[in-house]
Amino acid sequence: ALGIRKIDLGEKGGRVHFDENADFDRVQLISLLQANPRSYKLEGGNRLRVSQELPDAGARFSFLDGFLDSLASRGSG
Repeated sequence: ALGIRKIDLGEKGGRVHFDENADFDRVQLISLLQANPRSYKLEGGNRLRVSQELPDAGARFSFLDGFLDSLASRGSG
């Protein structure tokens, strides 16, 4: 529903690939990038690089849960 094509995460982070017409809160993504410039970087127009320690599946799922919730949130509810 958010327009994410692929998520590839490992122990040291990974990438999130978005569709060209991705439907998510871009203001939230920009806020995330500004607040965590060492952890998140845009690569091209549709890829986000994640640089975080995610040592096991539990850490990756926990990270994804919060990340996807933040992108799905809308300011006006």
